[in-house]
Amino acid sequence: MKKVFALLIAVVVFAACSSEPKNELKVDGDWKFQSFVEGEEHLNPQNQAMVKSILKIFKDGEVSFKDGNIEINSPGVGKRSGTFTLEDGKISAKLGENSQFVLHASNQAETLVILFNEGGEKETGKIVMAKK
Repeated sequence: MKKVFALLIAVVVFAACSSEPKNELKVDGDWKFQSFVEGEEHLNPQNQAMVKSILKIFKDGEVSFKDGNIEINSPGVGKRSGTFTLEDGKISAKLGENSQFVLHASNQAETLVILFNEGGEKETGKIVMAKK
């Protein structure tokens, strides 16, 4: 029994030490729209509408993420504010009662990249936000 327990502890320690460190998503700060990169995949009408809706939120706009609060100012949606949380590379935002969204995101150099789905930029495209 002692051998099994020691082996179990060794496996847990090895797994904890050998796992890759999570690439923590850094969104705190002020961001401005830099570009929209169209994806390579042909989108069905539903996905096209989703991409257009998300792009409308950020296109030519600015976003501020601070202390769990989000403020958006863009030609497409005007000035909006609400709250956000981060978990596993996803930004979950709530802007009022009827406006909620979850975005897959990553950091690349000094940019915040918003992906339209979990599959990545090659499938459906991405929005690139630069530090303001």
